[in-house]
Amino acid sequence: MSGFVFVCDAEQRPLMPMAAAYARRLLRTGKASRRPHHAFTILQLTHAIPDPEIRPITLSIDIHFNTAELVLIAEGERSTFHLARFIIDLRTDLPWRLRRRVGFRRRRRARGRYRATSLYGQPFKLRRPSLWRSSWATVHRRSQQSPLGHLHVPAIIQWRAEAIERVVMALRKFAPISRVLVAPGPSEPDQRGDSSRDLRKRLIAAYGRPGAKGGQEAVCCYCGSSGGQIEVDHVVPRSRGGTDAWQNLALACSACNRHKGDCTPKEAGMELQIQPTPEPIQFSRARPYVAQTVRQLAKRLHNNAITISWQEPGRDRSALASGDTDGIPCFVAYPVARPRKQVFTGRNYPTTTSLSPAHVRLGTTVKRRVRVNLGIARWHDGRRVITRVIPIDDQIPPEAEQFFSVGMLCQAHRAQREITGVVTAIHSAGRLTLTRPTAASPRNVQWERVVVSPRRDTRMISTDRVLFFAMPSRKAQESRTSEE
Repeated sequence: MSGFVFVCDAEQRPLMPMAAAYARRLLRTGKASRRPHHAFTILQLTHAIPDPEIRPITLSIDIHFNTAELVLIAEGERSTFHLARFIIDLRTDLPWRLRRRVGFRRRRRARGRYRATSLYGQPFKLRRPSLWRSSWATVHRRSQQSPLGHLHVPAIIQWRAEAIERVVMALRKFAPISRVLVAPGPSEPDQRGDSSRDLRKRLIAAYGRPGAKGGQEAVCCYCGSSGGQIEVDHVVPRSRGGTDAWQNLALACSACNRHKGDCTPKEAGMELQIQPTPEPIQFSRARPYVAQTVRQLAKRLHNNAITISWQEPGRDRSALASGDTDGIPCFVAYPVARPRKQVFTGRNYPTTTSLSPAHVRLGTTVKRRVRVNLGIARWHDGRRVITRVIPIDDQIPPEAEQFFSVGMLCQAHRAQREITGVVTAIHSAGRLTLTRPTAASPRNVQWERVVVSPRRDTRMISTDRVLFFAMPSRKAQESRTSEE
């Protein structure tokens, strides 16, 4: 049993989270029953509690570029304490889809599709929405009437806000959240290449030389050697007031870096052999992504009648900055996506193509059918276990005992190891791809994909739209590694 327990009464109303010791006492005396869940323990009270004490719980939301961190904060009599934190992975393949669409349009434009002339000799023009053909006053009036201050909200921003909203609505079923505390702006600097590895790549691209394999290789800016370990050096050391500005960075081998030490190149008798280059432009999407997600999320929570408060801009928005993170249970929230399945390819085949069963005519185009799997059905006929892949246009067999589809939380065994993850792919060969988190931080979530067979000991755990994965603490991971 975890360090905290969510408790619901007989009418499914959430009560105050209680300590694990008191929850065991309720179970031992028969006043509560255990309700199975996939992340944390929930108890169902069998006896009514007169006038239950419900203390307010605040949900703090801090949105980052790739993730969003949610912290449940309970207000005690004298102080506040953290119940749990939830990390949502907001990365999606939508940017890759948009880049693929841009490339498709570029290639189509290069083939002359958009330059084709009409019957009257005039080239076709790209259609634009009727909104842009309206007057400026109409556009300005509609933008002022919009709650977000602009007309068009990108699809990826809508998806990010919807994912956070679904997690908030799922948590409201288990905890009496009185208000939501939202950070008004990004809590991280507006730069994407802030790691030492990315910084080293940028310096190699600016001051390196062509290598034998065709790429850029690192070169020491003092002695010109490319062998050994090449490090990032500060021209004016940090101990002497040097900063991480682009003009103060250079590449140096380990020998030159040790010889230079805490001195400037002039004091160490060394000379830079490079020509300073302007800093490369960094295209950052952190600030607009976070700001637009916050505005869209505030609008969605307001429509759900949730009280929203804004954190102070000047204070530290990290809810766990001054506490012990090992004592706070951490969970990874996975909002299950329900994408629309693609039945036909996006490529248009010539109209002279023979309409075989693999092709179909849609309007004035011919497209090829794509095999899309709805799921895998499994049943036992008395002698053996039978698994069958069900296409998207087929019916589930009535004799199916279990049915696995995308978005379910399943438990399976692979190489004598128990694996619990969400189904993300259905293979035509009759296998499942389970995805589970292996590490989580407020900035990133690492996932592991494992292919399993439903013929083995595989069972379904949950079909909720929001799944929670309990992450082990740092002490538990260290003890596990030491035992191995």
